[in-house]
Amino acid sequence: MKDPAVLSVVDCHVHFWDDELLDYPWLDGIEQLAGRFLPDQVPYLVGNAHVDHIVFVQNECAPQQAKAEVAWVEALAEADPRITGMVAFAALEDPTAQVLLDEYGENPRVKGIRRLLKGEAVGFTASITNGVRSLAGRNLSFDLCIDWHQLGEVIELVDAAPEVQFALDHFGKPPIASGTLDPWSRDLARLAERPNVVAKFSGLITEADHATWRPADLKPYVDHAFSVFGVERVLFGSDWPPLTLASSYDEWLQVARSIIDLSVAEERAVFRTNAQIFYRLPATESSTGSAR
Repeated sequence: MKDPAVLSVVDCHVHFWDDELLDYPWLDGIEQLAGRFLPDQVPYLVGNAHVDHIVFVQNECAPQQAKAEVAWVEALAEADPRITGMVAFAALEDPTAQVLLDEYGENPRVKGIRRLLKGEAVGFTASITNGVRSLAGRNLSFDLCIDWHQLGEVIELVDAAPEVQFALDHFGKPPIASGTLDPWSRDLARLAERPNVVAKFSGLITEADHATWRPADLKPYVDHAFSVFGVERVLFGSDWPPLTLASSYDEWLQVARSIIDLSVAEERAVFRTNAQIFYRLPATESSTGSAR
């Protein structure tokens, strides 16, 4: 039986937005995600889990608003101190982005960079290789947000930047709705051979059928990801609020905790310690009970 003490959670993949403040072209036509999604909507307590730290991940606002997004999230963090890390946007294919990276490197809350690869043409990663390599000297990681069929291409990117730490978002967005494992499972195993890559246990429900998904639909993909990365390189994330297209924050956290059998120490690693280490976050203390 697991320890009933409060589990202190680091959610390493959360988005906030206000579509009246910044422009998000990708939100056009998605009525359920229109409006404002702010930190006070992320629960503090779910069962015996306390969400103590949040890592904000850039949200594809208009590229010229990247600095404004970081400034806005800095203001949000003043009101909600759970926001202790940020993954910011930079157009790494543009050499002038180095100036922006210098600024990010001086910001203690910016821990990493994400330039969305999902939806880009085959070969696009070659255009950002030099930009990704430059992150190492600034102590910035890179989040890989891709479609599953891009796993082979990002292996080449990771191999070209061995000094950079990479986080694979959403286990590489496996084809859960179709129920197929290969070639995603094969390519994920190849990527996991690279020790400078961790994988985010996030974004899975929205890869399943939004209306009819069950935990059993996710389990083969979760089991495989844990088998190839190991508990020491898996980080919990919610992908809130896109998560709300198919579930709720509370439901996903409960499913994530129950879908794979972990010891107390392993659960602590996946839901807290691994993210603290990867994103260089402060020590976690739960304010609602004895944290573990």
